[in-house]
Amino acid sequence: MNMTTENLWQAAVAVLGALGGLDLLKWTANLIMNRRNNARMADSQADLSEFHTMKEMIEFLQQQLKEKEERFAEQTGLVRSLNGEVISLTQAKAAVELDLALHRCDNLTCPHRLPPNAFTSVTSTSIQNT
Repeated sequence: MNMTTENLWQAAVAVLGALGGLDLLKWTANLIMNRRNNARMADSQADLSEFHTMKEMIEFLQQQLKEKEERFAEQTGLVRSLNGEVISLTQAKAAVELDLALHRCDNLTCPHRLPPNAFTSVTSTSIQNT
């Protein structure tokens, strides 16, 4: 039995020597003693990478928002200028219609009608044009 225990110890030392000896013991002790610290460091690294990802996402979304606001401002300016043009054209049209209403002859058979129509004689319009 004494021989078996001695053989076991020799086998254990041989395996320990084959796996790295003292360095294996140091690494194992370090792993056991610092497991909480290593877990904390791993968590902080994960938090840091998540923070960087979120920061990049926020920068991307802020850039998109800025571009959309610029496009909106540009399109709003275009709409306002076109609405101003529509208003000015509507005012010009109203002025022309008012002028036409003031100078239109409602008598269809009037020889001095401007603009002439089918009832206006040809001679009366040629006299007015000269």
